[in-house]
Order: sequence, then C-alpha cells, then structure tokens
Amino acid sequence: MNYLIALLVLLVSFIPVSAQPPTIISGVINSYAKVTAIDYCTKTINVVSSAGFSIGDRAIIIQMQGATIDTTNSTNFGTITAIGEAGNFEFVTIESVTPTSIRLRYLLVQNYNPTGAVQLVKVPRYITAWVQGAPLTAPAWNGSTGGVLAFEASAAVDILSSIDVSGKGFRGGNTNPVSRGENDIYDYVSDITENHAGGKGEGIVLPFARQTAGRGAQANGGGGGNAHNSGGGGGGNGSSGGMGGAQYRSGASVLNGGVGGKSLEYIGGNPKIFMGGGGGGGHQNNNAATNGTAGGGIVIIKAGVLVGRGNTIFANGLEHITASRNDGAGGGGAGGSVVLDIERMASPVRIEAHGSRGGNNNNSDIHASGGGGSGGIIGVKNQNLLDSIIADLQGGNSGINIQFNDPWGAESGLPGKSRIGLTIPEGNVDPVVVQSSKDTTICLGGVAVIGRTAVGGRKPYKYSWSPSLGLDNSTSERPKASPSVSTFYTVTVTDSTGCTSQAQMWVNVYPTQNISASIDTAVCMGSSVQLQATGQGIFSWSPRNGLSDSTIPNPIASPTQTTVYTLTVTDSTGCTSYDSIVVKVNNLPTISIGEDDSLCEGNSLFLYNIEAKNGTPPYEYLWSPSIGISDIRTPAPVFSPLSTTQYKLTVIDSNGCTAFDTFTVKVNPLPIAEAGNSTSICFGDTTRLNGTTSAKITWSPSIGLSATNIPNPLAYPAQSTTYHLILENEFGCISTDSVRVAVFALPPKPILSLSADTVYSISTVPVSEFSWYRDGTYIPGELTSSIIATQSGSYTLGIKDSNGCIALSDPIIVYVGKATLSVEDACAYPGEIVEIPIRFSSAEMIGESLTEQFDMTLSFNASLLVPIMNGILENTVENGVRSIRLIAPFEQDSFPILTTLRFYAGLGNDTVTDVKLTKYTSIGGRVFLSDKVGRFCLKGVCTDGSVRLYRSGEFSAITSIIPQPIKENIAVEFVVGECGKSTLSLMNVLGQTVAILVEGQNSTGSQRLETNLAGYNSGVYFLVLQTPSERVVKMIEIHK
Repeated sequence: MNYLIALLVLLVSFIPVSAQPPTIISGVINSYAKVTAIDYCTKTINVVSSAGFSIGDRAIIIQMQGATIDTTNSTNFGTITAIGEAGNFEFVTIESVTPTSIRLRYLLVQNYNPTGAVQLVKVPRYITAWVQGAPLTAPAWNGSTGGVLAFEASAAVDILSSIDVSGKGFRGGNTNPVSRGENDIYDYVSDITENHAGGKGEGIVLPFARQTAGRGAQANGGGGGNAHNSGGGGGGNGSSGGMGGAQYRSGASVLNGGVGGKSLEYIGGNPKIFMGGGGGGGHQNNNAATNGTAGGGIVIIKAGVLVGRGNTIFANGLEHITASRNDGAGGGGAGGSVVLDIERMASPVRIEAHGSRGGNNNNSDIHASGGGGSGGIIGVKNQNLLDSIIADLQGGNSGINIQFNDPWGAESGLPGKSRIGLTIPEGNVDPVVVQSSKDTTICLGGVAVIGRTAVGGRKPYKYSWSPSLGLDNSTSERPKASPSVSTFYTVTVTDSTGCTSQAQMWVNVYPTQNISASIDTAVCMGSSVQLQATGQGIFSWSPRNGLSDSTIPNPIASPTQTTVYTLTVTDSTGCTSYDSIVVKVNNLPTISIGEDDSLCEGNSLFLYNIEAKNGTPPYEYLWSPSIGISDIRTPAPVFSPLSTTQYKLTVIDSNGCTAFDTFTVKVNPLPIAEAGNSTSICFGDTTRLNGTTSAKITWSPSIGLSATNIPNPLAYPAQSTTYHLILENEFGCISTDSVRVAVFALPPKPILSLSADTVYSISTVPVSEFSWYRDGTYIPGELTSSIIATQSGSYTLGIKDSNGCIALSDPIIVYVGKATLSVEDACAYPGEIVEIPIRFSSAEMIGESLTEQFDMTLSFNASLLVPIMNGILENTVENGVRSIRLIAPFEQDSFPILTTLRFYAGLGNDTVTDVKLTKYTSIGGRVFLSDKVGRFCLKGVCTDGSVRLYRSGEFSAITSIIPQPIKENIAVEFVVGECGKSTLSLMNVLGQTVAILVEGQNSTGSQRLETNLAGYNSGVYFLVLQTPSERVVKMIEIHK
C-alpha cells in the first residue's frame, strides 16, 4: 500500500501546472479536407472544401498513397519500386483561407502529389489537454480523408481514458462477388469481377484498373485468396503481413493464398508515416468467405509532457468478428503508426499497434484461414521516451480452422518496429529569392565573376543565365563572364519544387580604345606644336623630353630635334591602349612686320608691304585671326577690327617651315552713351537722369536740368522734353543717346464733406487709388472715396489718377463721441408712477460729434412696469418681457440726463426686474456707446406675492449698502420700524435663504451691520429685512 501511494505522488508531481484550466477532449477533434492541387510557389493548397479551417490554424498535410509497385503477374507483383511521396507529412500553419483554397505561411518541406490521396488535417492546439470520457479517435479512412488523429499541447497531455484509431487505416479487400468453382489458380493479379480470387487489401499504392484481385500483395495491402477457397494475406506496415491459407483440400501443397502486405521500409532525410495495410479478402464459391479487415490508423501527438498513467493508445488492425464457413477467410489488418513528438514522459503509456488475427474458418470440411497483419510503428525522439512506453507491436496470429485447430498454411504477421529520432517536419522558409549582384565593369577580354547565392525555397537550386554568350557556364551559381560587348544578364533560379526567381545585373565592357596620338607633324626649330591625342583615362607620353606635360592628352611639344613620341592611355578600368607620333624639326624662315599701331573703333588702318627672308621660297602668307582684315593671304592688308586685336602673320616656306610675327592693332573704344530709360513725372515733380559717364559730358537742352555736365542731373521740365546725352572719351571718341521725360498734369484737389460719421469725397474726376489719413497718418485698408470715422481727428483724402499723379484734399475735422448710457435704479409701490432717468457717464465729445438723437430699445418685466411716456415707437411683449423703442433728442442743457422714462408700477409676478438697454445708436453724429443695467424694485410686496400691510408712523427700511457691487466686506444700514423679533438674511435668486446675518433683533430704530461675504460666489443676491409685520428686500451683487 505504501508503495502505491508513493507511486501516485510521483506521478502527480510530474503533471505540469498551467494558469488555465485543462481542455477535456474526446471523440473526433480534427477536421479534414481532400487536397486537389498544390502550388508550391504561392504556398497554396486547393481543397474540395475549406470548411473547418481558419487563418492561423495548425494542420498536417499528409500523402496517404502514391507509391509505385511491380505490376507483373509474377512473384514480384506488389514489390515497391518507388515509394515516392507516399507517407510524406509535415506541420503547416494557415495564412489565408478561401472556400476551396488554403494559403500556407511557409513553403512545404516535402513534395506531395494530390493524385496520391493527399489530405489536410486540422491540428487543434491546447495548453493542457485531458483525454477523458469516450475514446479520442478519428474517422475511418474513406479513400480521400480520415484515418489520422493529431493534436498539440504546449504544456501537457494527460491520458485519463484512451486513444483509439484501431481499424481506421487502409481498408480490407472484399471477397469475390460471384461464386465460382475452379481450382489451382496461381495468378498474382486479376480483376475481381473475374471471380478468380478475393480482392486485394488497400495500401499505399493506388489500385490499378483490372488488377484489384489476386494473391499478389498491393504494396502493404495483403493479397486476395485465389481459387479455390484460399485465404487472404495479412496487411503490412512496420513489417510484412502473413500469407493466407492454402486452397481447399490441398493442404500445404498448393500455396495460392494471398501474399502478406510488404514491410514499409524507406530511406530519406524526412520521416514518413503510414496507416496499417488492409488484409486481403478470401475466395468464395459458396458465399461463405470473409473480407479482409482494415489496418490501424495514425496518431500524432506533439506536446511538452505526456502523462500516460498506464492508459493505452490503440492503433491495432481491426479484428475479425465472424469466421468463414466452407469458403476462404480474409487476412488481418496491420497495426497503424503512433508518433509522439514530446519532450518527456511523466508516467508510462501503453501503445498497442499490433496486427489483427487472420480470419478463422469454422467448417467440418477444412478450408483456408487468413494471414495475420503485421505490427505497426512507434516513433519517438529518443530512447528515454521509448523506455517509458509499454509497447505492443506484435504481428497478428494466423487464422485457424477452429474444428481442426489447423492454420491450413496461413502465416502470422511479423512484429512492428520502433523508431528513435523521429520528429515532425515543419517548414520555416519563404519562396526562393535570388538577389542581384552588383553591376560590374571589365576591360574587353577581361573576366568578372557574377551572381549571388539564392535564398529561400527548397534546395537544390538550378541556375540558368541568359544570354549565355560570354559565360563559361550558364548553369553555374556564379559563372565567369567575359562578354565582348556590354551585356545585361538575367539569372533564373529554380528550386526543387519548380518555383523560380529572377535577378539581373549589368556587365559593362570597356572596348579597347581607338586612341590617336594624332598624325605626324613638323615644327620649326625653336617652335612648339600642341599634340592632340584622343582617348579617355590616364595619359602618359614617352619620352618626356620636349613636352610641357607628359600626363595630358594635348601637351605642347618643343623638341630640339626630330622625335618619336609614344602615347599610352589607361582608362578607368585599367584598360591600356598605345599610339605614337613623329615630330619633325625644320629650320625657320624669318619675318618682321614692324611697330604696333592703333585706330578708333570703326576706322581702318593700311599696312605697307613686308617680305619674308631666309627659309626656302616661295612663301605663303597667312594672317590670323581673319576678323577685321581685308585679305588674310596678302602681306599688307587693310585692318578694320572691332576691338583691339593682335594679328599673327605666319610665313610658310616650301618645306613647310614656318615663322611668324605679331602686329597689334589697338582699337580705342567709343564711350558708352546710355541716357537711361524714358520716364514720366507729374507736374511739379523731379526725376534724376541716369546717364553714363565719360571724360566729357554734355546734356542738351539745358532747360529744366539742374546741371548739363554731370551724368545724373535732376530734371524738372514744365512740359514733356527729350534730353540728349553726348559723351567724349579720352581718345576723342563721341557717342550719343537720348531719354524722354513726359510731364503729366495734376488731378483736381478732392473736396470732402461730412455726413454723420461718414467723410466722403464729392469730386467726380476718375481716380485709380484712394488713400485716407488721420492727423497725417495713413489709415490702412480704407481704399474707397468715403470713410467711417471711428476716432476724432483731422481727415485728409489723397487721390491718384491713372498717371500716378496725386492730389490731397483740404483736411476736415471730425469729432467722435464716447459715453456709457446708465439706467438708474428705482423702487415704487404698486400703483405709483415712477420716473427712471437714463444718464450719460464717462462721456466725451458728445456735442462736438454733432449727434442729434439716440435710438434706444429697452427690455424689462412686463408685469411690473407699464410705460406711460410719449414718443414710444415700438412696444411689444414676448414671454413676459416688454420691449420698447424710443428716440431721445440730445440736449446739451439736460446733460448728463439724456431722457427720463415714466412708468406705472404694477403688482406683477416678481418684486424686482432689470431694465436693460438692448439696442442703442447715435443719430446725426458718431458716438461709441456702452450700457449699464438699471434695476427696479416693487415696494410693499413680499417675495411670495403678498402685499405688506400699511402702517402709519415709522416703518422698516434698508437705507444703505456699501459698497455696491460687493467683493468681500459689506456695511448695511437699516431701520427697524416696530418692536418684536426681526431678522436680516441673505437670499439667492432661487428664493433660498443662504445666510442669517442678524437674528432676534428686538429694538427699533437705525441699525448698522458689517460682515464679510467672501465665501459666496459671484452673482445677484437679496438682503431681506423681516419684522413681525413687514418685509423689506434690497438686491445686491457680489463680484469677484
């Protein structure tokens, strides 16, 4: 008992703790899709339907079939000649999904052929998974999908019940459909409709038409039993299945039972995985045979920890349920495959992947039984994991004749195998990409290695360069390029999936330069010639003797004897070219022209004959330059140059030797006479002429000029005048120019008038621009013939006509007034007539502004005041507020009273109202106005609307409130008119008492209260004096 408790504690300690609760799984948890096509380059898989798959899902792609076998009707039938893509599988991650296609995040690691039954299996992912309840399983293989159970758990998988894919693998072969009595059939292949044999069990090869029956194994699928009544072979997987029993009554002498399915061995870099092969069907002629059974399916678990708890993962071949009678029995299915890609095992797990027993025969007349299926495959990462597995990979026993306990030639399947080092492949690369190498430059005949290694895709890569001209190997990764002309190369890289990528690069070829050192030449003794070489790059002349610079293309050669100069040019790529030139040195003739001379610009000069000496006649004469010379081939031409020129006379003798002399003709320039641009001025204005200067200056005429002998005199003509500038330089040369000064008449002076606050011009002359000035200062933005005066001052208007001439008006004085209209406070008893004055305060220049009247609109509580004065222009009531409009004349004698309003005081719905000026403006002049609100209070009425009782003699009153408005401290003087308890309180506009200032006052007469109201917000409040029979209310304002 103590040992059992310790074991349980040990097992629990290995269970990882997760922050999230485990996921309980059972039944079928995978989704499946038949793959119809694969585009490796776009990572796209076409499926019949993508239902059940989403972006980000994990999945396994697996090819179930597609191997190639020997199909000859011989003992070699079913031998695997090429396993191909069958069994390939890998994890993938889904990047996008459409109804019939799924795009993967990375390239596939292995190849898949959809004709070989490729399916995509969604792999659920968990943190911790508990296998609990009904067995975790997969749908049976249906020829397109199923047979595979796969899931992941990042933390742990805890097997609390079981996992079972037994019989979910390749399907067993059927018996032949029609009874037929014949013996000794040894064919390895036939069509099942021929009824010579039972059907072959399903395996990793796609069945061929008319080859569905016969004793030959279909790869790992068991062969069918042949006539007469032999048994079907067992399916294969980790090893071979057993042969089916012999035909009826032959004993072991006629072994024509189905051959057991082949063992699935393979060699490759990536693992493969297979379902167990199906057993072959028995032959019948009495409808009493049995079919072969299906092999085990595939289980794939990827997890950090596996907690086995001694429970079982089943992947067995499907067991026979019934025995055949007087016909052959079917073969057993092979065990499936279980792959555990886990890091460690917390407790042992039992794995059964054994083959199923061959079918039994239960007949008194002995008939054949079926061969047993082979054991399956267990794959793990390392030996430690394998040591924690209780494995059952036994092959299935052969069937027997139950009554005789005789297998009748049937064989058992061989045990399966375990594999170590098996992990699940998963891609992590993108499609193949080849990058361009840098463009390069070579000399003609040079060599450059081009290209860069491709990345991504699936190796090996194939390279193809185009064009191939100039490359040593157009299929090399980095070929050597030696084109004869500059070439743009394109490399196409194809990976093993057929996906391609292209890159391009430029190989620039510098051709051998066709340089030239120029043609051979001759020079006179002591003279020089400039060599004119052509080419690009670094120049080098040899020998250096006699050259001005041996590193430039055009050095000056001054040899003292005939010399051969060799030119070497090395371009920027290091390419080198050569040429040479012979400079021959001859004796010189002599020539003398005489002293230099001069002339004025525009004149000519004649030169008397000169004659060459020495050298070898006849002589040729050549003057240069040719500009300004009458004949360049005569010794004494006429010279008429436009500027000072040094002429060179070259004499060439019959040997080509030359001599030269120079002759300079100095051309004295004319002075540059520029009188400036013509201009215009307004009458009475001046302008400065801008003429050029010289040794002597004269302006003509002199009328209207400040001076005639300077370049820039002031011009003030009374009428339009053309002035001429005459310049004479130190050489006595004269030039003239002229300028015209146009004179425009001034526009008439504008006349200003004043209307109220508007100053305007009454002039009618055309004006292009108006400018207003106040007290001599320009007023920006006022661009019309009138202006509204906003400030007092002296206003002047400037006008500019189309010629730009300006006239200013006489100034006009404008006064603009400023004042505040204040409505005085007042109180009255209901029924009394009350007069409320409106007076000016802070008034400035009211009379000077020429204001005659003021238009005003006032508003107040319509229930408290009824206007009874004359001259009301408008009188309206809306929502209990009365608005009246009147015009009050301004009378200097009444100042500062503007007008006095007369009202009838009514018993209204309140005891106080603001009397507001809502609109007001001056008439006849401009006065800027502001306003101050007045307040009217109703005496003898309480705030609840009741009328205060009349008392003779003394009565209560609030006589003084200082200051008004109030900031913090207040002094209140009040009179208590009767004995008894009285209070002085502070009330807000909602009628709520917010403070009791005086309480329990019993004496009568004048009283004074000083207090601080700093704790109250800004706004309107009421002081309420309450006596036994009186209530007095005064409004106050608190401003902060």
